[in-house]
Amino acid sequence: MKLKYSLAFNNVIHAILFEKQVKVWTRAKKTVLINEDFDSIQLLAECRNFTHSKYKPTSLRLRSG
Repeated sequence: MKLKYSLAFNNVIHAILFEKQVKVWTRAKKTVLINEDFDSIQLLAECRNFTHSKYKPTSLRLRSG
């Protein structure tokens, strides 16, 4: 096993919270963290599900009949 990424924290609680956050990340997101490609982390963090509010129409028009 090799250490791929490390980060220093002044507060142990912050370190634990960061570790828990990273544990649930996808492999792609962890890879860009290791490569320090922080712009890509933001892109991978965005929700791309159709159900996300970003993709819902702002208003629905109902036809009367």
